[in-house]
Amino acid sequence: MDVAFRTRKLQRVFNSEEELRKKYGERRAAAIMRRLAVLKNAPTLDKVPVTPPNRCHRLTGGRKGQYAVDLVGPHRLVFEPARESGEGGESGDPDQGGVTAITIVEVVDLPLRGNDMSAYRYEPDYAVPPGWVLKECLDAQGITPAELARRSGRPAKLISEIVAGTAPIEPKTALQFEKVLGVDAGIWLGIEKDFRLHRARAAEEDERGAAAHRPERAPLDGPTGDRSGHRRREPAARGARAVGQRAESGEGAAGVDGK
Repeated sequence: MDVAFRTRKLQRVFNSEEELRKKYGERRAAAIMRRLAVLKNAPTLDKVPVTPPNRCHRLTGGRKGQYAVDLVGPHRLVFEPARESGEGGESGDPDQGGVTAITIVEVVDLPLRGNDMSAYRYEPDYAVPPGWVLKECLDAQGITPAELARRSGRPAKLISEIVAGTAPIEPKTALQFEKVLGVDAGIWLGIEKDFRLHRARAAEEDERGAAAHRPERAPLDGPTGDRSGHRRREPAARGARAVGQRAESGEGAAGVDGK
């Protein structure tokens, strides 16, 4: 889904890993990053998992029309379907299958507070490793990596490598995760794509930065030059020529005359 924010301040904080950790602390910031990765890669609202750790749920009372996903403890990430996304039914709630864009309202503890919304885009300077999300899902559902391997028909080594971030989630694996964990295959593949693309861009930026600080190599200065621009000394020949070179430099001249 397309993810935007109610305020410019939220946009700034949620798009920066450093700002998230500074404002919400390590645990909540990590949970926020994982939830946003799931929300962004869910094609529609009805594909967001309603089971822990996400537990997407509709809010009531003064929060009618809003939704939330769990973070840490009583804290929740509150969002609303974008105005143009989905069509409201008799209850005024949109068809979740038609919601393709949301606006993040706030992070709250209970009780929830009322707020309005506007739109600032979700463009983070970080990417969430798929294994990070997978590990949280396994812990929340009480499933071990070995059990996931058995139930999904995938090698136990592969599951361990995905959790560790050393192996990607392929489409076949994503489909099996959907069946076992209840998280849409498109979400797994989307998180994987975002993570790999982020790493590739970061590596490219590092390479450009290194190239910018690398000294340029001077062109060769003809057949007897080197890349520094200095003329290259030819190796000394044997016999008379070598003696002559020493004599011209003054080295050993007295010895030659004295013979």
